Amino acid sequence: MTSTLSAATPKKYGYVPPTFPRDPAEVNQFAEHIVLGQILEPMVDTDKLGNVTPGLAESWTFEDNGLTIRFKIRKDRVFSNGQKLESKDIKYTIERVISKKSQSSNFVASISTIEVPASDVLVIKLKEPNVSILKALSRDQLGVVPMGWSFDKTSTEPIVGSGPYRLMKRGDKWMLEINAKYPQASSISIKEWQLVFFADGDLNVPATDIPDYAPGVTLSTKTGMQKVKGFEKLKAINQISYAQTSAWWHPHGAHFSSPETRNRTMGLIEEILDRGCKKLDLERATGVIPKGVAGHLAVTHIPKVHRKKSEKVEPLRLAFIGATFDDFLKANDVQALAKTYGFQIEIVKISPSEMGKIAEKKPDVIFAGWAGGFNDPEGFIALLPTFLVKDFATYIGPNLAEKYKRARQEENWTVRSELFQQINEQLRKDQLMVPGWRIPFYIIGKPNMISEEATYRYTPRLHAVKELE
Repeated sequence: MTSTLSAATPKKYGYVPPTFPRDPAEVNQFAEHIVLGQILEPMVDTDKLGNVTPGLAESWTFEDNGLTIRFKIRKDRVFSNGQKLESKDIKYTIERVISKKSQSSNFVASISTIEVPASDVLVIKLKEPNVSILKALSRDQLGVVPMGWSFDKTSTEPIVGSGPYRLMKRGDKWMLEINAKYPQASSISIKEWQLVFFADGDLNVPATDIPDYAPGVTLSTKTGMQKVKGFEKLKAINQISYAQTSAWWHPHGAHFSSPETRNRTMGLIEEILDRGCKKLDLERATGVIPKGVAGHLAVTHIPKVHRKKSEKVEPLRLAFIGATFDDFLKANDVQALAKTYGFQIEIVKISPSEMGKIAEKKPDVIFAGWAGGFNDPEGFIALLPTFLVKDFATYIGPNLAEKYKRARQEENWTVRSELFQQINEQLRKDQLMVPGWRIPFYIIGKPNMISEEATYRYTPRLHAVKELE
């Protein structure tokens, strides 16, 4: 299979996790989602404000009191392999993501059946009303692949989509090359990108090869880039971010059923996070739902903590994912602080590749940071089972689970936001979680390639990037 190449030197795009490319259904890193968004197109899309806009579906209607959605599919889309995109491909993609228990399967669990009455019509039936389902379908991981397609990393084009770029292997390099089948291909300014990978599996150390353009850069990556020659020539601006961290009382820990231990533990975690955020000048989060998303809390009320007055010191396992919490948990004063709460802490680091083994580690508390799936309370709450290894409704208990169900189904956005605020507040009162801090994201690159407009999209699109004179 041939591809259309530009005579110009390819621009360098960074940073990409070492695990990429892999099956889109297995992707669970924000940096990988951004790359998928250049190759695959979702059924619906969102604008810079998070509003739902047409994608592969040009229109849709709700029927049967919101339990049925009928989509009209565009007829002008063709996969990079020349196969015409039809509704059957969308059905295959969604069902494939659900069957593989991908990260996105949490967001589309309310889907009951998918029907294809015509090549340009798709009908989704829901088990229950779900007002966030359209935003869920805009996820990059749900970008459409051809019916019958399967991932093959040995292929020179392991991921086939209808998006503006094709992922191609050239020698030992991975490239994003213009997809000639894309309707607006001729208007795309930069025809070719070379992928620049992280130097470590924790996605914390940038490669020594400075990219021309890097969206979705975290603070830790930015700090690492500043040590690399050539960074001084780049520009960095803040990108929209709904990402944050939090600490959760884990159901697989030895102390989960003890309210007294939970009270002391969460007091300790609160103090650790508060000290760390002040030291690093980070903005504290207020709850599980980030600021700027419906249902967030303006302030957080910290539960009163009673320290245990005893000489006995209990073991406490604190687990964290990635490298984000290193500065907080490995500080010299953390063990001393823990003893004042009656604990001897053991710190367990979990790499991104060990996400499926969290329960085996039996942590009392799990620290995690994540970028929500989309701009909606469900874009964040529905991700929690990944860290808790337990259904969220079961984890929070029957009373709060009933309110959670009402919030998911409420069509009045004011009422819905109030319900999620109540859930957010109750999680703190029940001492199930402690909010961490907001994670800033940046777009870093050549000054003539970055526009302020680029910062307003959660997962930026490379086909909109231009290199100005």
